[in-house]
Amino acid sequence: MTVKNLFFFSILGLVSCEIAESPDSLPPTLEDKLAEVMKMPMDSPSGKLRRVVVYGFDSDQIFSTREIYYPAIGNISLHILRDKNQDTLAIGLNYYSGENVEISYSFDFQEGKAVWQSTKEYQFNSENLVDKIFHNSSNSERKLLAQYVYNSQNLLTQIEYPFVNGVELQVYEYDSLGRITSEWNSVQGQEESKYDFLVYRYSEGLLVAKESGFRGVFKEDPLDLFQYFYDEQGKVIKQKEFALNFGYQQVAWSELFYHGVNSN
Repeated sequence: MTVKNLFFFSILGLVSCEIAESPDSLPPTLEDKLAEVMKMPMDSPSGKLRRVVVYGFDSDQIFSTREIYYPAIGNISLHILRDKNQDTLAIGLNYYSGENVEISYSFDFQEGKAVWQSTKEYQFNSENLVDKIFHNSSNSERKLLAQYVYNSQNLLTQIEYPFVNGVELQVYEYDSLGRITSEWNSVQGQEESKYDFLVYRYSEGLLVAKESGFRGVFKEDPLDLFQYFYDEQGKVIKQKEFALNFGYQQVAWSELFYHGVNSN
């Protein structure tokens, strides 16, 4: 389970978007906050993710790109999502406390302008682990999105997602080394019914694949749904995704680039 860094010399031109300024008499909006961040000097922290390119199926046809920028003041990251034509689709603005994201803003584009769509707020427990995530958007009030549950070793055992008629569960199991061995989804009160079941496969201590069977039901001779490839430093530089719905086929693959590690 798993999840880049980037640098502007003229961010407004790079993003190709317009952000309207608020009148001086009004308090600053989230769009104003985004505009201020985009004007900041950017850093290129070595080893940080800076770009992800997603390709369709097993081709070299680009589906989307995500650029990640790090303001030099620290504790902020800016994510810019573009389509295959390099037109900007969305922007994510994250604020951190140490390595933990505390609040995340998402913006869409309407008529060439960045428009706030949603916010996620992260709360942490006494062990500095994610405890709850709250979400609100342009058309919904703030509500609990997810509750995280840990065992006595502080390993994440399940995430609870409340919905109208109950609670959906994402469950994890571990081996003696504290590595995830499997994950699946179920519904609270019907835990015996498991779906989207994935088994993790490791090689030389690194996760190399997540396996499953048809419709996410695990069986003998499972197939890889996700594959991961690494550089000499143990950083993921390539991912492949497969589907079983219409026969076993690759549906996408991604390249990941890091500051000071690889280029493109």
